[in-house]
Amino acid sequence: MPILPDQINLAEIAYQQHLEDEEKEIQARIVKARELEAGYFDSDLATELQRSLLGGSENDLEGVNMISVALNTLLRRVSLQAVTAGSKEQTQWLQRTFKANRLLKTQRDLHRPAVRDGESFLIVDYDLFAPRPWEEGGRGMPRFFVYERYTSPNITYGDGAGSGQGCKAHYRNGDANQPLEMVSMRWPETIYEDGEPVTAQRMTLYIAQQPNTAARIEKYKMDDAGEWRQHSDQVQDEAGELADETWPIWWTDDQTETGESLPLLAFHFRNEEMQPAFKRAWGLQIGMDHMFASLLSGTTLTGHQLLVALGFFPTTDGKEPADDGSNLMVLRPRQIIGTTKTKTEADVKHIPPADPRAILDSMDKVSIYFALVTGLPLKNFTFTRQVSSGEALRHGEVELVALANELSDLFEPEWIAAFSLARKLDNLYGASWDEAEEITLQWAPKETVSQEVKKDEVDSKLAAGVPGDVIQADVFGYSQEEIEKNKAAQNGADQNAAGETAVPGEVGA
Repeated sequence: MPILPDQINLAEIAYQQHLEDEEKEIQARIVKARELEAGYFDSDLATELQRSLLGGSENDLEGVNMISVALNTLLRRVSLQAVTAGSKEQTQWLQRTFKANRLLKTQRDLHRPAVRDGESFLIVDYDLFAPRPWEEGGRGMPRFFVYERYTSPNITYGDGAGSGQGCKAHYRNGDANQPLEMVSMRWPETIYEDGEPVTAQRMTLYIAQQPNTAARIEKYKMDDAGEWRQHSDQVQDEAGELADETWPIWWTDDQTETGESLPLLAFHFRNEEMQPAFKRAWGLQIGMDHMFASLLSGTTLTGHQLLVALGFFPTTDGKEPADDGSNLMVLRPRQIIGTTKTKTEADVKHIPPADPRAILDSMDKVSIYFALVTGLPLKNFTFTRQVSSGEALRHGEVELVALANELSDLFEPEWIAAFSLARKLDNLYGASWDEAEEITLQWAPKETVSQEVKKDEVDSKLAAGVPGDVIQADVFGYSQEEIEKNKAAQNGADQNAAGETAVPGEVGA
Protein backbone atom coordinates (compact mmCIF):
# COMPACT_ATOMS: atom_id res chain seq x y z
CA MET A 1 0.00 0.00 0.00
CA PRO A 2 1.58 3.33 -1.03
CA ILE A 3 1.75 6.14 1.50
CA LEU A 4 0.16 8.74 -0.79
CA PRO A 5 -3.17 8.17 -2.55
CA ASP A 6 -3.12 7.19 -6.20
CA GLN A 7 -5.08 10.29 -7.28
CA ILE A 8 -3.47 13.66 -6.61
CA ASN A 9 -4.44 17.05 -8.05
CA LEU A 10 -2.17 19.37 -10.04
CA ALA A 11 -1.91 21.91 -7.22
CA GLU A 12 -0.64 19.18 -4.92
CA ILE A 13 1.89 18.10 -7.56
CA ALA A 14 3.19 21.68 -7.84
CA TYR A 15 3.40 21.95 -4.06
CA GLN A 16 5.30 18.66 -3.74
CA GLN A 17 7.73 19.80 -6.47
CA HIS A 18 8.34 23.03 -4.55
CA LEU A 19 9.07 21.04 -1.42
CA GLU A 20 11.39 18.75 -3.37
CA ASP A 21 13.41 21.66 -4.76
CA GLU A 22 13.63 23.25 -1.31
CA GLU A 23 14.62 19.91 0.20
CA LYS A 24 17.43 19.48 -2.32
CA GLU A 25 18.81 22.89 -1.37
CA ILE A 26 18.73 21.97 2.31
CA GLN A 27 20.49 18.66 1.68
CA ALA A 28 23.10 20.32 -0.56
CA ARG A 29 24.03 22.73 2.26
CA ILE A 30 24.30 19.87 4.73
CA VAL A 31 26.50 17.74 2.46
CA LYS A 32 28.79 20.72 1.88
CA ALA A 33 28.96 21.45 5.62
CA ARG A 34 30.00 17.86 6.33
CA GLU A 35 32.65 17.89 3.64
CA LEU A 36 34.14 21.20 4.79
CA GLU A 37 34.24 20.00 8.39
CA ALA A 38 35.97 16.82 7.23
CA GLY A 39 38.73 18.89 5.59
CA TYR A 40 37.53 19.23 1.99
CA PHE A 41 40.27 20.59 -0.28
CA ASP A 42 39.41 21.36 -3.91
CA SER A 43 40.63 18.44 -6.04
CA ASP A 44 41.72 20.63 -8.99
CA LEU A 45 43.65 22.88 -6.63
CA ALA A 46 45.23 19.85 -4.96
CA THR A 47 46.27 18.37 -8.32
CA GLU A 48 47.91 21.61 -9.41
CA LEU A 49 49.63 21.96 -6.05
CA GLN A 50 50.91 18.39 -6.05
CA ARG A 51 52.82 19.06 -9.27
CA SER A 52 54.98 21.60 -7.49
CA LEU A 53 55.57 19.53 -4.35
CA LEU A 54 58.51 17.22 -3.86
CA GLY A 55 56.67 13.97 -3.22
CA GLY A 56 53.31 13.32 -1.62
CA SER A 57 49.90 12.89 -3.17
CA GLU A 58 47.07 15.30 -3.85
CA ASN A 59 44.87 13.02 -1.73
CA ASP A 60 46.98 13.94 1.31
CA LEU A 61 46.51 17.69 0.93
CA GLU A 62 44.28 19.57 3.33
CA GLY A 63 44.20 23.26 4.11
CA VAL A 64 43.98 25.06 7.43
CA ASN A 65 40.63 23.65 8.59
CA MET A 66 39.08 26.63 10.36
CA ILE A 67 35.58 25.10 10.18
CA SER A 68 36.65 22.20 12.38
CA VAL A 69 38.40 24.56 14.80
CA ALA A 70 35.23 26.65 15.05
CA LEU A 71 33.06 23.61 15.76
CA ASN A 72 35.44 22.29 18.40
CA THR A 73 35.74 25.71 20.05
CA LEU A 74 31.98 26.07 20.42
CA LEU A 75 30.97 22.50 21.21
CA ARG A 76 33.50 22.11 24.01
CA ARG A 77 31.49 24.74 25.89
CA VAL A 78 28.19 22.86 25.50
CA SER A 79 28.42 19.77 27.69
CA LEU A 80 25.58 18.14 29.62
CA GLN A 81 27.04 16.75 32.85
CA ALA A 82 24.13 15.45 34.94
CA VAL A 83 20.36 14.96 35.16
CA THR A 84 18.46 15.37 38.42
CA ALA A 85 14.90 15.15 39.73
CA GLY A 86 13.11 16.04 42.95
CA SER A 87 13.92 12.84 44.87
CA LYS A 88 17.23 11.16 45.52
CA GLU A 89 15.95 7.82 44.18
CA GLN A 90 14.76 9.22 40.86
CA THR A 91 17.91 11.29 40.46
CA GLN A 92 19.97 8.17 41.01
CA TRP A 93 17.99 6.29 38.34
CA LEU A 94 18.33 9.15 35.87
CA GLN A 95 22.07 9.30 36.44
CA ARG A 96 22.37 5.54 36.00
CA THR A 97 20.40 5.74 32.76
CA PHE A 98 22.63 8.65 31.69
CA LYS A 99 25.76 6.61 32.35
CA ALA A 100 24.46 3.31 30.90
CA ASN A 101 23.69 5.08 27.61
CA ARG A 102 27.14 6.73 27.62
CA LEU A 103 25.54 10.10 27.11
CA LEU A 104 28.71 12.04 27.85
CA LYS A 105 29.95 10.72 24.50
CA THR A 106 26.61 10.27 22.76
CA GLN A 107 25.71 13.93 23.28
CA ARG A 108 28.79 14.95 21.28
CA ASP A 109 27.58 12.79 18.39
CA LEU A 110 24.23 14.57 18.70
CA HIS A 111 25.29 18.16 19.29
CA ARG A 112 27.95 18.26 16.58
CA PRO A 113 25.65 17.67 13.57
CA ALA A 114 23.00 19.87 15.21
CA VAL A 115 25.48 22.75 14.94
CA ARG A 116 27.36 21.70 11.80
CA ASP A 117 24.32 20.73 9.71
CA GLY A 118 21.68 22.75 11.51
CA GLU A 119 19.76 19.75 12.89
CA SER A 120 20.07 16.22 14.28
CA PHE A 121 17.79 13.72 16.02
CA LEU A 122 17.58 11.70 19.22
CA ILE A 123 15.25 8.69 19.43
CA VAL A 124 14.28 7.22 22.80
CA ASP A 125 13.03 3.64 22.93
CA TYR A 126 12.82 0.92 25.56
CA ASP A 127 14.82 -2.30 25.42
CA LEU A 128 13.11 -4.99 27.47
CA PHE A 129 16.16 -7.25 27.32
CA ALA A 130 18.92 -4.72 28.03
CA PRO A 131 20.75 -5.61 31.27
CA ARG A 132 20.78 -2.98 34.00
CA PRO A 133 24.44 -2.49 35.01
CA TRP A 134 23.39 -1.35 38.50
CA GLU A 135 21.16 -4.35 39.23
CA GLU A 136 22.40 -7.92 39.04
CA GLY A 137 20.08 -9.92 36.81
CA GLY A 138 17.85 -6.92 36.16
CA ARG A 139 16.72 -6.21 32.61
CA GLY A 140 14.89 -3.47 30.79
CA MET A 141 15.94 0.15 30.38
CA PRO A 142 15.50 3.16 28.06
CA ARG A 143 17.85 3.48 25.13
CA PHE A 144 19.01 6.65 23.35
CA PHE A 145 19.92 6.60 19.65
CA VAL A 146 21.41 9.47 17.60
CA TYR A 147 20.68 10.09 13.92
CA GLU A 148 21.83 12.78 11.52
CA ARG A 149 19.64 14.71 9.09
CA TYR A 150 18.76 12.65 6.00
CA THR A 151 20.73 13.43 2.84
CA SER A 152 20.32 11.67 -0.50
CA PRO A 153 23.35 9.93 -2.04
CA ASN A 154 22.48 11.81 -5.23
CA ILE A 155 23.50 15.09 -3.55
CA THR A 156 27.26 15.61 -3.92
CA TYR A 157 29.95 18.13 -3.07
CA GLY A 158 33.56 17.53 -4.06
CA ASP A 159 34.26 13.84 -3.57
CA GLY A 160 31.54 13.50 -0.91
CA ALA A 161 27.88 12.61 -1.19
CA GLY A 162 24.83 12.31 1.01
CA SER A 163 24.75 9.32 3.33
CA GLY A 164 21.40 7.97 2.12
CA GLN A 165 20.18 7.63 5.66
CA GLY A 166 18.94 9.71 8.57
CA CYS A 167 15.85 11.56 9.76
CA LYS A 168 13.70 14.46 8.66
CA ALA A 169 11.32 16.55 10.79
CA HIS A 170 7.81 17.33 9.50
CA TYR A 171 6.21 20.35 11.19
CA ARG A 172 2.65 21.55 10.76
CA ASN A 173 2.50 23.84 7.72
CA GLY A 174 6.25 23.36 7.31
CA ASP A 175 6.85 25.86 10.12
CA ALA A 176 9.38 24.82 12.78
CA ASN A 177 7.59 27.07 15.30
CA GLN A 178 4.44 24.94 15.04
CA PRO A 179 3.91 21.42 16.44
CA LEU A 180 6.17 18.61 15.26
CA GLU A 181 3.73 16.17 13.65
CA MET A 182 6.07 13.49 12.35
CA VAL A 183 9.68 12.40 12.02
CA SER A 184 10.61 10.15 9.12
CA MET A 185 13.71 7.97 9.11
CA ARG A 186 15.22 6.38 5.98
CA TRP A 187 18.10 3.99 5.53
CA PRO A 188 19.33 1.20 3.22
CA GLU A 189 18.98 -2.27 4.73
CA THR A 190 21.03 -5.25 3.59
CA ILE A 191 19.83 -8.77 4.32
CA TYR A 192 21.05 -12.14 3.06
CA GLU A 193 18.79 -14.37 1.01
CA ASP A 194 20.27 -17.77 0.12
CA GLY A 195 23.68 -16.44 1.07
CA GLU A 196 23.45 -13.44 -1.27
CA PRO A 197 23.25 -9.83 -0.01
CA VAL A 198 20.06 -7.98 -0.93
CA THR A 199 19.73 -4.25 -0.24
CA ALA A 200 16.41 -2.44 0.00
CA GLN A 201 15.29 1.01 1.10
CA ARG A 202 13.55 1.19 4.48
CA MET A 203 11.53 4.00 6.03
CA THR A 204 9.90 4.42 9.43
CA LEU A 205 7.41 7.16 10.25
CA TYR A 206 7.10 8.29 13.86
CA ILE A 207 3.71 10.02 13.87
CA ALA A 208 2.45 12.17 16.72
CA GLN A 209 -1.12 12.12 17.96
CA GLN A 210 -3.60 13.65 15.49
CA PRO A 211 -7.09 15.00 16.29
CA ASN A 212 -8.78 11.68 15.48
CA THR A 213 -5.86 9.25 15.53
CA ALA A 214 -3.54 8.06 18.26
CA ALA A 215 0.24 8.28 17.96
CA ARG A 216 1.68 5.45 15.90
CA ILE A 217 4.73 4.05 14.15
CA GLU A 218 4.48 2.99 10.50
CA LYS A 219 7.18 0.95 8.77
CA TYR A 220 7.71 0.72 5.01
CA LYS A 221 9.99 -1.06 2.61
CA MET A 222 10.55 -0.20 -1.06
CA ASP A 223 9.73 -2.96 -3.53
CA ASP A 224 11.45 -3.73 -6.83
CA ALA A 225 9.13 -1.33 -8.63
CA GLY A 226 10.18 1.59 -6.40
CA GLU A 227 6.91 1.67 -4.44
CA TRP A 228 6.76 1.95 -0.66
CA ARG A 229 4.96 -1.04 0.88
CA GLN A 230 3.89 -1.75 4.43
CA HIS A 231 6.47 -3.75 6.35
CA SER A 232 6.47 -5.55 9.69
CA ASP A 233 9.67 -6.61 11.40
CA GLN A 234 9.90 -9.83 13.35
CA VAL A 235 10.27 -9.42 17.09
CA GLN A 236 10.60 -11.77 20.01
CA ASP A 237 7.42 -12.32 22.02
CA GLU A 238 7.16 -13.13 25.74
CA ALA A 239 7.58 -16.83 24.98
CA GLY A 240 10.79 -16.17 23.09
CA GLU A 241 9.23 -16.94 19.71
CA LEU A 242 9.60 -14.70 16.64
CA ALA A 243 6.43 -13.07 15.39
CA ASP A 244 5.50 -10.22 13.05
CA GLU A 245 4.78 -6.83 14.59
CA THR A 246 1.34 -5.33 14.23
CA TRP A 247 0.92 -2.62 11.58
CA PRO A 248 0.86 0.13 12.49
CA ILE A 249 2.50 -0.01 15.90
CA TRP A 250 0.28 2.05 18.16
CA TRP A 251 2.47 4.34 20.27
CA THR A 252 0.12 4.35 23.24
CA ASP A 253 0.26 3.30 26.87
CA ASP A 254 -1.43 -0.07 26.08
CA GLN A 255 -0.20 -0.39 22.46
CA THR A 256 -3.75 -0.22 21.11
CA GLU A 257 -5.53 2.33 18.93
CA THR A 258 -7.76 3.37 21.82
CA GLY A 259 -4.94 3.84 24.34
CA GLU A 260 -3.51 7.12 25.54
CA SER A 261 -0.92 8.45 23.11
CA LEU A 262 2.67 8.68 24.27
CA PRO A 263 4.85 11.68 23.41
CA LEU A 264 6.68 11.49 20.09
CA LEU A 265 9.78 9.36 20.64
CA ALA A 266 11.92 11.34 18.16
CA PHE A 267 13.42 14.62 19.36
CA HIS A 268 14.61 17.30 16.98
CA PHE A 269 17.82 19.08 18.01
CA ARG A 270 18.61 22.17 15.94
CA ASN A 271 20.28 25.53 16.00
CA GLU A 272 18.32 28.76 15.67
CA GLU A 273 18.42 29.00 11.85
CA MET A 274 18.23 25.25 11.11
CA GLN A 275 21.17 25.80 8.77
CA PRO A 276 24.89 25.03 9.02
CA ALA A 277 26.12 27.30 11.80
CA PHE A 278 29.24 28.56 10.04
CA LYS A 279 27.83 28.84 6.52
CA ARG A 280 28.55 32.58 6.55
CA ALA A 281 32.29 31.81 6.78
CA TRP A 282 32.52 29.20 4.02
CA GLY A 283 33.94 31.73 1.56
CA LEU A 284 36.73 32.58 4.01
CA GLN A 285 37.54 28.87 4.36
CA ILE A 286 37.83 28.48 0.57
CA GLY A 287 40.00 31.60 0.45
CA MET A 288 42.27 30.19 3.15
CA ASP A 289 42.66 26.97 1.13
CA HIS A 290 43.88 28.94 -1.89
CA MET A 291 46.31 30.96 0.21
CA PHE A 292 47.62 27.78 1.80
CA ALA A 293 48.14 26.31 -1.67
CA SER A 294 50.03 29.44 -2.73
CA LEU A 295 52.22 29.22 0.37
CA LEU A 296 53.13 25.58 -0.24
CA SER A 297 53.75 25.91 -3.95
CA GLY A 298 55.68 29.17 -3.58
CA THR A 299 58.01 27.92 -0.87
CA THR A 300 58.52 24.60 -2.67
CA LEU A 301 59.31 26.11 -6.06
CA THR A 302 61.60 28.84 -4.76
CA GLY A 303 62.67 27.48 -1.40
CA HIS A 304 66.09 26.59 -2.85
CA GLN A 305 68.05 29.10 -4.86
CA LEU A 306 67.13 28.94 -8.55
CA LEU A 307 69.94 29.32 -11.11
CA VAL A 308 69.47 30.61 -14.62
CA ALA A 309 72.14 29.74 -17.21
CA LEU A 310 72.69 32.47 -19.80
CA GLY A 311 74.29 31.56 -23.13
CA PHE A 312 74.61 27.83 -22.50
CA PHE A 313 72.78 24.72 -21.32
CA PRO A 314 74.54 23.02 -18.36
CA THR A 315 75.25 19.35 -19.04
CA THR A 316 76.68 16.53 -16.95
CA ASP A 317 79.66 15.99 -19.27
CA GLY A 318 80.37 19.57 -20.31
CA LYS A 319 79.40 18.83 -23.91
CA GLU A 320 76.58 20.18 -25.98
CA PRO A 321 73.12 18.86 -25.03
CA ALA A 322 72.36 15.47 -26.56
CA ASP A 323 69.38 15.18 -28.86
CA ASP A 324 67.60 12.96 -26.38
CA GLY A 325 68.46 15.28 -23.48
CA SER A 326 70.22 12.48 -21.60
CA ASN A 327 73.15 14.65 -20.50
CA LEU A 328 71.16 17.69 -19.40
CA MET A 329 71.96 18.61 -15.83
CA VAL A 330 69.21 18.51 -13.19
CA LEU A 331 69.88 21.20 -10.64
CA ARG A 332 69.97 20.28 -6.99
CA PRO A 333 70.69 22.30 -3.83
CA ARG A 334 74.37 23.25 -3.38
CA GLN A 335 75.31 21.81 -6.74
CA ILE A 336 78.29 23.41 -8.52
CA ILE A 337 77.92 24.03 -12.26
CA GLY A 338 81.06 24.13 -14.37
CA THR A 339 81.59 25.27 -17.97
CA THR A 340 84.56 25.69 -20.31
CA LYS A 341 83.10 28.84 -21.82
CA THR A 342 84.41 32.21 -20.71
CA LYS A 343 82.37 34.57 -18.57
CA THR A 344 81.98 36.95 -21.53
CA GLU A 345 80.20 34.21 -23.45
CA ALA A 346 78.06 32.80 -20.63
CA ASP A 347 76.89 33.57 -17.15
CA VAL A 348 74.77 32.16 -14.33
CA LYS A 349 72.26 34.28 -12.50
CA HIS A 350 70.26 33.35 -9.43
CA ILE A 351 66.64 34.03 -8.48
CA PRO A 352 66.14 34.62 -4.76
CA PRO A 353 63.50 32.50 -3.00
CA ALA A 354 60.00 33.91 -2.57
CA ASP A 355 59.26 35.77 0.66
CA PRO A 356 56.30 33.95 2.31
CA ARG A 357 55.56 36.77 4.76
CA ALA A 358 52.97 38.45 2.54
CA ILE A 359 50.98 35.23 2.18
CA LEU A 360 51.30 34.45 5.89
CA ASP A 361 50.05 37.92 6.76
CA SER A 362 47.09 37.44 4.41
CA MET A 363 46.30 34.06 5.95
CA ASP A 364 46.43 35.65 9.39
CA LYS A 365 44.04 38.41 8.34
CA VAL A 366 41.61 35.88 6.87
CA SER A 367 41.70 33.92 10.12
CA ILE A 368 40.91 37.12 12.03
CA TYR A 369 37.97 37.81 9.72
CA PHE A 370 36.83 34.23 10.30
CA ALA A 371 36.86 34.73 14.07
CA LEU A 372 34.96 38.00 13.80
CA VAL A 373 32.34 36.61 11.41
CA THR A 374 31.71 33.53 13.54
CA GLY A 375 31.82 35.42 16.84
CA LEU A 376 34.57 33.20 18.28
CA PRO A 377 37.78 34.14 20.17
CA LEU A 378 40.61 35.47 18.00
CA LYS A 379 43.21 33.42 19.85
CA ASN A 380 41.75 30.21 18.42
CA PHE A 381 42.46 31.26 14.83
CA THR A 382 45.45 33.60 14.74
CA PHE A 383 48.91 32.12 14.43
CA THR A 384 51.23 35.11 14.43
CA ARG A 385 53.42 36.08 17.38
CA GLN A 386 51.47 39.26 17.93
CA VAL A 387 49.58 39.24 21.21
CA SER A 388 45.94 40.23 20.88
CA SER A 389 44.81 42.94 23.25
CA GLY A 390 43.11 41.86 26.44
CA GLU A 391 39.96 43.65 25.31
CA ALA A 392 39.84 41.61 22.08
CA LEU A 393 40.46 38.37 23.95
CA ARG A 394 37.75 39.15 26.48
CA HIS A 395 35.31 40.13 23.72
CA GLY A 396 35.85 36.78 21.99
CA GLU A 397 35.25 34.91 25.22
CA VAL A 398 32.02 36.80 25.87
CA GLU A 399 30.75 36.06 22.37
CA LEU A 400 31.66 32.38 22.76
CA VAL A 401 29.82 32.11 26.05
CA ALA A 402 26.77 33.78 24.49
CA LEU A 403 26.78 31.27 21.60
CA ALA A 404 27.17 28.34 24.01
CA ASN A 405 24.32 29.62 26.17
CA GLU A 406 22.11 29.98 23.11
CA LEU A 407 22.75 26.37 22.10
CA SER A 408 22.17 24.92 25.56
CA ASP A 409 18.92 26.93 25.79
CA LEU A 410 17.79 25.33 22.51
CA PHE A 411 18.93 21.83 23.46
CA GLU A 412 17.69 21.77 27.06
CA PRO A 413 13.91 21.40 26.39
CA GLU A 414 14.60 18.50 24.02
CA TRP A 415 16.83 16.73 26.55
CA ILE A 416 14.28 17.20 29.34
CA ALA A 417 11.49 15.88 27.10
CA ALA A 418 13.66 12.89 26.17
CA PHE A 419 14.34 12.00 29.83
CA SER A 420 10.68 12.53 30.67
CA LEU A 421 9.72 10.00 27.99
CA ALA A 422 12.39 7.60 29.26
CA ARG A 423 10.84 7.84 32.74
CA LYS A 424 7.33 7.28 31.37
CA LEU A 425 8.48 4.22 29.41
CA ASP A 426 10.16 2.79 32.49
CA ASN A 427 6.87 3.22 34.36
CA LEU A 428 4.97 1.39 31.61
CA TYR A 429 7.27 -1.59 32.14
CA GLY A 430 6.97 -1.84 35.89
CA ALA A 431 8.59 1.15 37.58
CA SER A 432 6.70 3.65 39.72
CA TRP A 433 8.50 6.97 39.28
CA ASP A 434 6.63 10.12 40.17
CA GLU A 435 6.20 11.83 36.80
CA ALA A 436 5.34 15.12 38.52
CA GLU A 437 8.93 15.50 39.71
CA GLU A 438 10.68 18.20 37.72
CA ILE A 439 13.70 17.02 35.70
CA THR A 440 16.60 19.47 35.62
CA LEU A 441 19.89 19.46 33.75
CA GLN A 442 23.36 20.44 34.87
CA TRP A 443 25.63 21.85 32.16
CA ALA A 444 29.35 22.30 32.49
CA PRO A 445 30.37 25.91 33.26
CA LYS A 446 30.69 27.79 29.98
CA GLU A 447 32.69 30.82 31.12
CA THR A 448 35.98 29.06 31.75
CA VAL A 449 38.92 31.22 30.74
CA SER A 450 42.16 29.23 30.57
CA GLN A 451 45.36 30.29 32.32
CA GLU A 452 46.92 30.80 28.90
CA VAL A 453 44.26 33.37 28.02
CA LYS A 454 44.77 35.13 31.34
CA LYS A 455 48.53 35.21 30.83
CA ASP A 456 48.13 36.70 27.34
CA GLU A 457 45.80 39.34 28.76
CA VAL A 458 48.21 40.20 31.56
CA ASP A 459 51.11 40.45 29.08
CA SER A 460 49.16 42.72 26.77
CA LYS A 461 48.10 45.01 29.65
CA LEU A 462 51.63 45.19 31.03
CA ALA A 463 52.95 46.08 27.58
CA ALA A 464 50.33 48.83 27.37
CA GLY A 465 51.44 50.27 30.72
CA VAL A 466 48.33 49.33 32.68
CA PRO A 467 49.00 49.60 36.47
CA GLY A 468 49.37 46.33 38.36
CA ASP A 469 46.45 47.13 40.70
CA VAL A 470 44.10 47.47 37.74
CA ILE A 471 45.34 44.23 36.17
CA GLN A 472 44.83 42.24 39.38
CA ALA A 473 41.30 43.57 39.78
CA ASP A 474 40.31 43.27 36.12
CA VAL A 475 41.86 39.91 35.16
CA PHE A 476 41.83 37.99 38.44
CA GLY A 477 38.93 39.68 40.21
CA TYR A 478 40.91 40.55 43.34
CA SER A 479 39.45 43.00 45.84
CA GLN A 480 41.47 46.02 46.97
CA GLU A 481 42.17 44.29 50.27
CA GLU A 482 43.51 41.21 48.46
CA ILE A 483 45.64 43.41 46.20
CA GLU A 484 47.23 45.10 49.24
CA LYS A 485 47.98 41.68 50.76
CA ASN A 486 49.57 40.56 47.49
CA LYS A 487 51.70 43.68 47.45
CA ALA A 488 52.87 43.10 51.00
CA ALA A 489 53.68 39.46 50.31
CA GLN A 490 55.54 40.35 47.09
CA ASN A 491 57.50 43.14 48.78
CA GLY A 492 58.51 40.83 51.62
CA ALA A 493 59.65 38.14 49.21
CA ASP A 494 61.67 40.63 47.16
CA GLN A 495 63.33 42.10 50.27
CA ASN A 496 64.40 38.62 51.40
CA ALA A 497 65.74 37.78 47.94
CA ALA A 498 67.42 41.04 46.94
CA GLY A 499 67.60 43.14 50.08
CA GLU A 500 65.53 45.95 48.55
CA THR A 501 61.87 46.92 48.21
CA ALA A 502 60.02 46.04 44.98
CA VAL A 503 58.07 48.62 43.02
CA PRO A 504 54.52 48.70 44.41
CA GLY A 505 51.80 47.52 42.12
CA GLU A 506 53.89 45.20 39.97
CA VAL A 507 52.34 41.91 38.84
CA GLY A 508 54.54 38.87 39.15
CA ALA A 509 54.87 36.22 36.44
